[in-house]
Amino acid sequence: MEAAAICTDTHVLTCGSHSAHEVLVISALNQGEDSQIDRKYAFLSEIAAFMWRESTRYVSVDQIKRIAAGYTDRFSIELDVQSLLRDLATAKVLSHDEDLYTFSYMHFLYYFVARYIRDRIDETDDSLLLDSIDYMIDHISSEMNSTIIMFLIYFAKEKRHIIDRIVSNANKIYAEVPPANLETDISRFVNRKEGPEALEIMEEEDIVARRAQHRRQLDDGTAEAQTLTSADYDEIYSYSDELADSKKLHLADRNIDALGQIIRNFSATLPTNTKKEVLSCAYLLGLRTMARLMNLVGSIFGSAEDLFSKPELSSRLKASGMSMVEIKAYLESIKLMTGKVVAIVFLKKISSSVGVADMEQAYNKAIAEVSPTTATQLLEVTIEMNHFKDFPESKIVKLNKEFRSNPFAQGVLQWIVASYLMLYRVDRRTRQKMAQMLNVKESKLLASSLDERSVPPKPAVS
Repeated sequence: MEAAAICTDTHVLTCGSHSAHEVLVISALNQGEDSQIDRKYAFLSEIAAFMWRESTRYVSVDQIKRIAAGYTDRFSIELDVQSLLRDLATAKVLSHDEDLYTFSYMHFLYYFVARYIRDRIDETDDSLLLDSIDYMIDHISSEMNSTIIMFLIYFAKEKRHIIDRIVSNANKIYAEVPPANLETDISRFVNRKEGPEALEIMEEEDIVARRAQHRRQLDDGTAEAQTLTSADYDEIYSYSDELADSKKLHLADRNIDALGQIIRNFSATLPTNTKKEVLSCAYLLGLRTMARLMNLVGSIFGSAEDLFSKPELSSRLKASGMSMVEIKAYLESIKLMTGKVVAIVFLKKISSSVGVADMEQAYNKAIAEVSPTTATQLLEVTIEMNHFKDFPESKIVKLNKEFRSNPFAQGVLQWIVASYLMLYRVDRRTRQKMAQMLNVKESKLLASSLDERSVPPKPAVS
């Protein structure tokens, strides 16, 4: 199996769905003179579980033989170790250096650990596996723990237990921080009378090259394959109020991904109340984290403004021909832009994480559970743009008018709409109306799009 065929984006694992990953695994395991696919699954699950328990990336041939012998004792099934190792190395599922073997790709390791847990968790003599699931959910900071949990969600094993624990943990993150509303919490970013924003869309000189690069990225998957490195066993920690914000932000990101995976995996089978609970949890966690990061960014810029106001620095700037008025105006414009970027990033993060086609009713019910604010209105329209069948033109026009008294929110809305129009195809009348609302030329939107045919149709969300 070629490395480029393995997609390792942990936000939407394996090129968009876990079923796609299984197809890749099955394809690899079917290689060899005698596919022995059931034995390969068992063999790899046992090896993965050993590596997981021992926190090691390599396993020797002698250790593999002992692992196989233990499996034979337990299940009375012989495993031809040499034949299996030869086939799995040829298929690039395992790689080796002399007599030391490892999984060729991180997600193979994670996948087979999850399969091992799925197959063994009901056995009375392996009851500690449930405790291991709880540990991984609580310590979801690490790539390995996070991805194994994602696969367990896909396998639908211990579904209710996993959902309850993830929701409980997510509700603890920044619990003391009010969700962002983008009304009263943006004063640090708008210290002057801000007029309507002139949306600027930069035209690249070589748009053809950019489109070609975009197509290559789509063909290759969302990320290049990664081999096992020290990153597999990255820092592991659980949430606490004493954690640094960098770690809290990381845990928030991981938990939003996990909540989104629950929605994507069980969109057709989760009861309405559970869907609302998970979606509301994801919305509020995203908005709390947005609020905290905006506060941190505001503090950083506040410190910078104080620094430039000090007499010694002020005199140096004056001697170099730079005025404090110019410096402060520049800092203010960068601060405003940064605040809007933070808002846009989190709105898109929440939307992309929980996005599934044909979930309109659930999204509407969940958003109704959250106190209505400017931020929730922006989140609602972002989700509708990305996941509803029809483009929410009337709602966008209505919000654009309502936000005239809040140029910060209006700017966020306009950038979200512009980015959508540059990614997805809409009918010309809609595009012209949106271009007029954004106060940009339609030709500029077309010139900046990622597809020379206008833009590609919005894909169905799996």
